[in-house]
Amino acid sequence: MKITDIKVHALKPFGEIRNNNKWPLKKNVFNLIKVATDEGIEGYAMSSLTGGNATALESSIKWIKEALIGQDPFDREKIYYELNFGGSFFRVNRFFNSAIDCALWDIAGKKLGLPIYKLIGGYRDKIRAYASSLAYPAIDDYLKIMHEAEDSGFTAFKIHGFGDVIEDIELCEAARAEFPNMDLMLDSLAAYDRQGALKVGRALDRLNFYWYEDPMREEDIEGHVLLRSKLDTPIAGTEHNQVGFLDYPNVVLKGACDIVRTFGDYMGGITPMIKTARFCEALFIKNEPHSFGPTLVQAAHFHIMLSIRNCDFFESPVPEGVFDAGMKDTIRVQKDGYVYAPTKPGIGYDLDWDYIDRETERVF
Repeated sequence: MKITDIKVHALKPFGEIRNNNKWPLKKNVFNLIKVATDEGIEGYAMSSLTGGNATALESSIKWIKEALIGQDPFDREKIYYELNFGGSFFRVNRFFNSAIDCALWDIAGKKLGLPIYKLIGGYRDKIRAYASSLAYPAIDDYLKIMHEAEDSGFTAFKIHGFGDVIEDIELCEAARAEFPNMDLMLDSLAAYDRQGALKVGRALDRLNFYWYEDPMREEDIEGHVLLRSKLDTPIAGTEHNQVGFLDYPNVVLKGACDIVRTFGDYMGGITPMIKTARFCEALFIKNEPHSFGPTLVQAAHFHIMLSIRNCDFFESPVPEGVFDAGMKDTIRVQKDGYVYAPTKPGIGYDLDWDYIDRETERVF
């Protein structure tokens, strides 16, 4: 089997969301990446929410095609290293490189008639889900979406807060008072300095939060080590600013976090997520991949979660369906609080081609 073509469908922007209260409202911008083969099998992936710059993709597509057309799509390791470490022009858009890797895994699963997690090595066929919020202007808005999530079956919820120490403590206190039996997490998106991170962390200890995510900029490894030594709540980190699995030894071995977060739609795709998961397993620490983005991004991370033991949750963006544009199939929590493995081969979730054709601005 050989790769014969790579195409990008640049989709029209839709909706308006805010992921952080310090950031402005923005449109969702998705790009569908299609890798074709000489056997007629096609692999699909979607760019991340934050990787939707079609101009950047278009500027690098010529070089990517020259590098990949004619290669065996099963040579994922070789292609991963060529794309991410083979030369400066390949690193123009890591979101695009990551999507290609996911599409190659999709091709392999379709060729062999198996879901991706079975190719990696299945560990389970379901995993508990937590609802992962957008950012809202008021505490009552958060409590409303939390009630909706609970009604859907979620037993855990992650808050993306205001990005302010005092306001975030008040928000977490209100959430715990309203939901005494729900597992709660806070993701500050690296909003605090050292002093603020400690104040919030001590509040989370008191409120019995499940984890404390990205309290500070990840460059401050020493600050994370100090913070971790003063708190009981596990610290989850490494999602921001990573350039691949090679970052992790520096962060983890210095004791900067209890839980490693992986951002597969930026770090290179499914291939480096597997490497990271095994690294974490060897050190007896948790690996909790993010899955906040388009359905195909969620699915790529979901396959990792289904194939490893050292992971507790699937991250499900809420309101449910907010990022499901272009899909026939979606990932949904069930009333028991779990999401269940796909049974179709490859990535396992079918596209809505009527939507894709209608909403495509251009193909390159």
